[in-house]
Amino acid sequence: MGEFTKLNIGSREVSMAALKDGSVDILPDYNGALLNYFTDGDATQTTTGEINTALKKALPKGLTVLDASEAQDKDCFAVTQETAEKYGLSSLADLKQADDKLVLGGASELRTRFVGIKGLKQVYGLDFKQFKPLDAAGPLTVAGLKDGVIDVANLYTTQSTIKQNGFVVLDDPKHLVAAENVVPVARKSKTSPDVKSTLNAVSAELTTKDLTALVKQIEVDKSLPRAVAKNYISEHGLD
Repeated sequence: MGEFTKLNIGSREVSMAALKDGSVDILPDYNGALLNYFTDGDATQTTTGEINTALKKALPKGLTVLDASEAQDKDCFAVTQETAEKYGLSSLADLKQADDKLVLGGASELRTRFVGIKGLKQVYGLDFKQFKPLDAAGPLTVAGLKDGVIDVANLYTTQSTIKQNGFVVLDDPKHLVAAENVVPVARKSKTSPDVKSTLNAVSAELTTKDLTALVKQIEVDKSLPRAVAKNYISEHGLD
């Protein structure tokens, strides 16, 4: 990753602003989350196909999305095994019987995002005892869940820490979280035919199983992201 790569830009609100003002030209993101962002949480589509179609219509002028991959990394809400057993939790709907006793934790953006406090209230009728802003499914949120500082954590489904710590991911029977396929979003002026064909070829190969394995190599095995990406590209004949 050289001088033309900018990492850890920040939240979607920050990264989208950078894309719009030309600070960056292309970003990897998730189709469902993008659609919610560009429609202010008013989107009702839940399947990959529906979301892809709606997203293309919702994009601001000057932006485009390339092909979405099969790979998904979805927002999820997790609890410890102890909490799940104590309150009989297996789905988000089950939280209704104990929400006033539980503390929700995660990124500060959960205060305003639909897949957060707003959606949990609207879709499942949940009013948590407290919301504790920590980080976006990062070490603070994970530690908070392990140590009992929070009871429900917003995490991502491909995170290795879920399996490592035996966290229970709560089912989402009412589809609060729509499909979240990995998709490149870019400035139209920067998407040449070569860029499109290269990234579309990667998207055609990438699966959720692949993505989970790649995340493990980085999070658990501590491999460098650049090396992990390079090996994947080479192994799949994409170089």
